[in-house]
Amino acid sequence: MTDDARNGPAPTASDGQLLQISSAIDAHEKLQRSTDIVKLIVGVPLSLIAPHVLAGFVVIIFYVVESFIKIVNERFSAPPAAWTYWLSYFALLPLLFWHTRVLGNYSEVTEAAWGMDDPSKTASRGEWNMGVVGILVGVYTEILLWPYRAVWRAWDAWNEKEQHRGVDRPLAVSVLFELQVEGKGLELRKLGLPSDAGTTLSYLLHYDWIGVSKNRDRIWISTEGKRRIEGHNAWAADRKFGEK
Repeated sequence: MTDDARNGPAPTASDGQLLQISSAIDAHEKLQRSTDIVKLIVGVPLSLIAPHVLAGFVVIIFYVVESFIKIVNERFSAPPAAWTYWLSYFALLPLLFWHTRVLGNYSEVTEAAWGMDDPSKTASRGEWNMGVVGILVGVYTEILLWPYRAVWRAWDAWNEKEQHRGVDRPLAVSVLFELQVEGKGLELRKLGLPSDAGTTLSYLLHYDWIGVSKNRDRIWISTEGKRRIEGHNAWAADRKFGEK
């Protein structure tokens, strides 16, 4: 950081203060990695269960239809149940992943479709009650789709980690320190950042360490960023006290 035209030189930090912020960033990254691993460990096995359940329903529906067809044509013979089951399973598994990725939050879409996001859209009590049923269907569908969302989020987190591989950690720590000391938004041009600071700022913004103005010319430390740093400092102080 360089001196600027605010009110004199930029604030200076002790090695201990910078180390605390760096440790808070490390702790958050470890928590993110642990969360992503848990999402994969839980999400992958659960994502294999839902197609089994749905394939079972497909088999039941298929053989109900077959029974009606046999009333008209006794010679009709359906494929073995195992064929129907496994074909349905391997068709539904990628379909569920695609559905989760492309269609987004199903419960919110259902809520808007039934008009439950605005009670004035419903014309009667009966329509409202039908909307409640629609919302429950959306909620249960979201529960069914959660494992697929967990796997996608872990996948996205891995890709984001690759995108942020060029982050300048000392610069990130320095930016957070200055924003924390100032306690207000600062103009980017006054921070004296290097020309290649875009990746570092993108990293801080993505993980909610900083906020940015609509014009993208001012940044500030976010409430969540303050909480992480202060919480980590309190934890480190308690740990140090306990070791004495």
